[in-house]
Amino acid sequence: MADHAKKLIAAKKAAALAAAQFNDPELEDKLKDLSPEQIKVFILALDAAMRKRRIQLVGTLTALLCVVIGLSFAIIVWMNHEPGTFIGWVFFVPFFLAGGTLWVFGKIANRIQIKIGEVEIDTKGKALESEST
Repeated sequence: MADHAKKLIAAKKAAALAAAQFNDPELEDKLKDLSPEQIKVFILALDAAMRKRRIQLVGTLTALLCVVIGLSFAIIVWMNHEPGTFIGWVFFVPFFLAGGTLWVFGKIANRIQIKIGEVEIDTKGKALESEST
């Protein structure tokens, strides 16, 4: 149980772990130049990005299941319908379900926020407005 608890580590060790994770030796040198607060922000932003990607992956797999199961059901319905009746609409339903699933999971993934004190980091994929003087 104690293995899963989050531990506080030094900034240099965090930089080395991040560089090893991405197989990028230059990243370690870049992260060593940052202050511990900046490294904390980087780690939190990286964690939020990974959570967002995980949610998007689950949404994609769910949409795939909607298409596979929905098309299987549509073929069964189509094979058992009365001749002379139009039932082609059943083949569109799985794709509408998949699209709705992707939309919902995308909205959920965009709700991930990072707050450090009063600072909030944008994770919605939108460019932040730059201050012009």
